[in-house]
Order: sequence, then C-alpha cells, then structure tokens
Amino acid sequence: MISKMLLSGVAANSDYSVSITPSEYVIGQANNGSFTTSRFTANVLSGSGNYEYNWTLTSQAGVISIVTDTDQDYCILNAQGVNDVVTATLNCEVTDTNNSTIVSAESSIFINFGKDLEPF
Repeated sequence: MISKMLLSGVAANSDYSVSITPSEYVIGQANNGSFTTSRFTANVLSGSGNYEYNWTLTSQAGVISIVTDTDQDYCILNAQGVNDVVTATLNCEVTDTNNSTIVSAESSIFINFGKDLEPF
C-alpha cells in the first residue's frame, strides 16, 4: 500500500508533502504476547523546516498503542495478542508552523500473533 497523503490549505502546485516510512508494516508471524514495532518516521518535503507533528491511530482491530511521544517526527507502536491478528492505520499530521498548512500521511499495520493464516 502506498502512503496516502492529504493536504489542507496548500496551493495545488505546492511541493510541501509528508510520507511515512514504512508505508506498510507487515509481521506475518509474531510470538504470542507483546510486540514492539520498529520506528515509523515522518518524511517532510519542501516546507519551512518548522513543524509540529501529531501521530494517531485512526482505525484499529486488536490491542495496539503508540508508546512514544506523539509530537515528534517518529513514533513506535506496541501491539499485544494471543492467536490473534492486530491491524491498524497510523496517521501522521504535520503542521508547518510558519504558514499553518497541514499535510498528513497514513501507514497500514498488520501483525499476526501465533495464528495460522489462510493462503491467499
């Protein structure tokens, strides 16, 4: 899945944008219990250099939470499960503080805890 990017208050020809790395996070088989993800990073292009970040989970199934401060340029998640699948959509909203323009991006998360998956 490609990161979705949303713009608010930005001219159509603006290059100001954000993406999240990774744009998709898939763990096909995690041990039952707790799993901490690697870092999700917001990559901002062509803004002023003065940004405010806001990370949120906009949808989720299962137990998953953000374990780092939500106002920095990266975040880390923790998921928990036993023979369960945890899914979520992670959103990062970035505000350019010099002109109040806002951009956002999403990343999809899928973590399988000890469950045999059906073949596709």
